[in-house]
Amino acid sequence: MKKALLCLLAGAGLTAATAQTTIMTEDFSNDAPGWVIENLGAPTGTWDYRAINPGFLTTGDNGTLFAYGYNYTAGATHNGNTQITSIAFDCSNSSSVFLQWEQIFDVIQQNSTCTIEVSADSTNWTEVYRNTAPVGPELGFADLTAVAGNQATVYLRFKFRSTGDYYWIVDDVKMFAPKNIGIEALDAEIVAMSSGSPAVTYTTNQGMYGYEMEVRNLGADAITSVEVEYSINGGATQTTTVSNLNIEPLANGTLLLGSIIDPSSVEGVYQVNATVTKINTVVDDEADDNSAMAEAIFYDPANAKPRKPLIEMFTSSSCAPCRPGNQTLHSIIDPKDANEYVLIKYQQNFPGNGDPYCTQEAINRRGYYGVNSIPRLEVDGGWDANPAGNFNNNVYNTFKNIPAVGTMSGSYTVDEANQTVSYDVTFTPNFDFPDDAVALQIVIMEKLTKLNVATNGETQFEHVMKKMIGGENGTLLTNVKGGTPVNITGSYTFNGSFRKPNNAGDPIDHATEHSVEEFSDLAVIAYAQYNSSMKVLQAENMQSTTGIKDAESFFGFTSSPNPFQDNVRLNINSLNSADAKLAVYNTLGQVVYSQDVEIATGTQNISLSLGSLANGIYTIVLDANGVKEQVKVSKF
Repeated sequence: MKKALLCLLAGAGLTAATAQTTIMTEDFSNDAPGWVIENLGAPTGTWDYRAINPGFLTTGDNGTLFAYGYNYTAGATHNGNTQITSIAFDCSNSSSVFLQWEQIFDVIQQNSTCTIEVSADSTNWTEVYRNTAPVGPELGFADLTAVAGNQATVYLRFKFRSTGDYYWIVDDVKMFAPKNIGIEALDAEIVAMSSGSPAVTYTTNQGMYGYEMEVRNLGADAITSVEVEYSINGGATQTTTVSNLNIEPLANGTLLLGSIIDPSSVEGVYQVNATVTKINTVVDDEADDNSAMAEAIFYDPANAKPRKPLIEMFTSSSCAPCRPGNQTLHSIIDPKDANEYVLIKYQQNFPGNGDPYCTQEAINRRGYYGVNSIPRLEVDGGWDANPAGNFNNNVYNTFKNIPAVGTMSGSYTVDEANQTVSYDVTFTPNFDFPDDAVALQIVIMEKLTKLNVATNGETQFEHVMKKMIGGENGTLLTNVKGGTPVNITGSYTFNGSFRKPNNAGDPIDHATEHSVEEFSDLAVIAYAQYNSSMKVLQAENMQSTTGIKDAESFFGFTSSPNPFQDNVRLNINSLNSADAKLAVYNTLGQVVYSQDVEIATGTQNISLSLGSLANGIYTIVLDANGVKEQVKVSKF
C-alpha cells in the first residue's frame, strides 16, 4: 500500500525511519504463516490475503490483509465479524514497544468498527486501537508498551465488526522499539512535506515563500526542536532550525520552513529536498531515512492562460450511490458551455459485478489517484470527493479560475469503416519542465452509451472512456521547453467486432474486440498532467474533423445540457461564416424539428426550444455547405 500513501500526501516523500529496533514486520506477501483467521457472524465476515491488482490502491505491491463486510460476489451487504491473530513475538528486550501499520478503512453506513488488541498470553486481550470512521490511506500508530514491554510472548489481533458495510485493508505491519540516540530516546520521521493545497498554483509576485513539513515523533521523549537541511532545485544545501516545538511521542507536528524560496523573477517548478538532521540538538545517526521532497508551480501573471478544468468521474452502473453522484455532477456542469470544461468517466469493477464497460485502464486510472470508493470525482488532480453533497459551483469555479501554465489544442478524425480514430494533439508549456515529469494523456471516449446498464437505475452514460492512448500513464514528455509546442500524432484502431461484456469480470480484450456502440459518437480529449503532484496543467476537447473535405469550411459544435428537459444550447465553433440547416431526428430517422441557421466566424451559441418533444434519444444535425456535424442528445 506504500505507493497509495505516497500519492495522497500532496507531493510528499514518506519514509519509515529506522532509528529504532524492529521487532517484527509483516507485509502479507506469503499469507502470513501461522496467523489464524476466525470468521464469525451470520453470515460470516471475511479476512483474506490479496495480491492487489495493478491500479487498485497501488501498483507493485505484493499483498495486503483484506477484511470486508460486503459480499462482492453477490453484490449485497451483509453482517459479519472476523478477526485474525498473529503468531507470538518476542519483546523481552524492549521496554517500550510501538506498532505501526498502513490502512484504509471504508464504511458506508457508519456502523462498522476496526480494532487492534494485544495479549501476552493469547487469552487476556487489551485493546490498543479502535476506529469507526473512514480513514486512509494512512499510517496508523499505537503504543503497546503497557502490554508488550519486556514480554517474551506478544500476540496481535486485528478485529473487524461489520453491519453491512465495506472493508478494512491492513498492510506493512511493524512492531518496533525506539533506539536511544545519545542519552535520550529520540526518533522522528517526515510524514509529509507540502507546498500547500494541490489546488493552488502560485504567482511569482507574492514574495518569499515557505513550505510545510509534517513530522511524526517515534521516540519516547517530546521533540522540542528540529534542524533541517534543504536545497532548492538541486542548489546549495542550507540549514534552518525550527524551535519552540512540543511534539509528544506518537504525535504529529507541523514545521514551517518559512521564506526559503524567492520565485519573483523566474516562473517554473520549484523543488525543495529536505532532511531532518538533528532532534533536540542531537544528531540523528539515521538522517538519510528522514528525507522528503515537495514541489510548487509558480506562474507569471503576465503569461497566464485560461484554464479548462479536467473533470474525471469514477463510477459504475452497478453502484447505487453513483446515480446521485452523477446527477449532482451534471446538475452543475450541464447548464454551462460544454466547451469550458473537459469531462471523462471511468466505469469501474465494483460494487457487485461491476460495470460491463469497465477496462483495466479504468481500474489503473483509479489506482493512479489512490481512489478506493466510488462515486469519486477528481478535478484537475487537486479535488477528490464524492460529488454528491460536495461538488458545487464554488468548487468548479475555484478550479476554472486557476490560471493554466500552458495551452492545449488539436483535432481528431473517426474512420467508421475501419474503426480507426486519428488524432493530432499539441501542448505548449509556458516554461521548462523536467524530463518525464509531465504526461500527455490522449483519451478516446464515447459520448453516450446505453448498453452497459446494470443495477443502479441509470439507463444511459455520458463520456465513457474507451481507450487511453499509451495506457493510463499516457506519454511521458522529454525536452519540454517553455514556448515550444510538443506535438503527438497517431491513430488507434478498435479491433474485431462489438461485444457487450456480461459484467466487469468479463472484460473486453482490445486485441480482438471492442465495446464501441457507435463509432460516429466517439470523441477525443487530451490533458497534460504533472505526475509528482497529479496537478493537471491544461486540458482540452479536441475538435472533430471527420468528414471535412475543405479546411476552410471547418466547423464543429457541442450541445448542453445533456440530458435536457426543455432547452438545448448548441455551442458552435467555425472558421468562417456560412448558411446552414439544422434538423433534429428521432430514433426512427424522422425530422421532428428544423430551422435555418446563420453560422458566424468564431464561437456562438444557439438555443433550441425542444420541450414539446417526447422523452427519448435525438440526433441534432447541422449541415453547412454540404459539411455535416451531429451530436446525440436525450430528453427526460
